Amino acid sequence: MDEVRFKFFSDKTAKGEGLEILEAELLLNEVESLKSKLSAAESKLRSLDGQGWRPIEEAPKDGTKILVTSRLTGPEIVFFQADCWWKQLPSEVFPAWTQFPTHWMPLPSPPKGEW
Repeated sequence: MDEVRFKFFSDKTAKGEGLEILEAELLLNEVESLKSKLSAAESKLRSLDGQGWRPIEEAPKDGTKILVTSRLTGPEIVFFQADCWWKQLPSEVFPAWTQFPTHWMPLPSPPKGEW
């Protein structure tokens, strides 16, 4: 099919005709290429979004340490146990229920290698 199109465009172009058709075909190809790139970028963005802040209702409640944020405080590391959010300081553990977390995300993995 592409050979037929090329022959058609070549014949028309040789006669000084069909330049608009050829330009339109090239533009359509470019639009299709851009659509494909946009789709790939949107897919990548969706996968990255899954790694970002999530509603607190979706947070694990099995004692896993997570990063939370709220309207009252900045990001903090907490865990859920006994129907309460807890945060741990170097010397103590205490309830963190006053912070009313709104969003959470998993903690990143520690650095690899020596540090």
